[in-house]
Amino acid sequence: MLFEYKTASGQVSIRPFLQRVTSIQQAIGALQTYQIKKTKINE
Repeated sequence: MLFEYKTASGQVSIRPFLQRVTSIQQAIGALQTYQIKKTKINE
């Protein structure tokens, strides 16, 4: 699967992938909040 990769011990782990997704979602959320504030200032 795309979302899985093997660790050094040979076990498959998706936790680092999930952590990456979470940080990306947080970054997107922060961007959206910034854009909303910017829009309100412009109005």
